[in-house]
Amino acid sequence: MAISEETRKTHDTPSKCANPACSCNVSPDRKYCSEQCAGMATMDSCDCGHLECEAYTEQER
Repeated sequence: MAISEETRKTHDTPSKCANPACSCNVSPDRKYCSEQCAGMATMDSCDCGHLECEAYTEQER
């Protein structure tokens, strides 16, 4: 059974972390980029520690 091109793109394309304050990408099989984001998802803040995260780098300035 062949996998459709759309299914392949959806599966291979990273999505955004489910924490609204975080800008990290996650693989399709994950909801959050880190345990920190999972724990802070309802607080509207991000402390994931990833250098590429806009919210985290704003806090460091």
